[in-house]
Amino acid sequence: MVRTLRTLALKVQFGVEDQVKLVPTLLKCFPCLETLYIMSVPSDTPVNVDIEFWDQVGFTECVYSHLKKLVLEAVRGEDSELAFAKFVMERAQMLEDMRVLVDGSCSRDVLLSRLSLEGCVSADATVAVERYDGTAWTFQRAIDLLQSDPFGC
Repeated sequence: MVRTLRTLALKVQFGVEDQVKLVPTLLKCFPCLETLYIMSVPSDTPVNVDIEFWDQVGFTECVYSHLKKLVLEAVRGEDSELAFAKFVMERAQMLEDMRVLVDGSCSRDVLLSRLSLEGCVSADATVAVERYDGTAWTFQRAIDLLQSDPFGC
């Protein structure tokens, strides 16, 4: 376990079961994680990932006790993407800011209606659904040590 890591950025193919199952394993390695960025990458041959998987994930300390910010980028409105978002919303007691950046192929309004806030456990959380412009992650910005949050939008 690495207790000092506070910010993590991942690229995940939510349509690939092995990648989806790796996410909670990684999160358990960083119990004090406060900020999580996930870029959703389309799958060439998406598999029907069991969305109930997230209901079966056990205790994940960083999500329950430390996660303050979640940014999901390039979301296309797939069930597996929304299942992960709801997993966080229903468990993250410290969540302050959740941003869902939707891909051009997905309707912002439809996604907002599917992502109901009534299950959000944190009363202080703000959830924003915005259009994704494709410029959030760059290598040059990620290695810029002057940035306090190299993945921040």
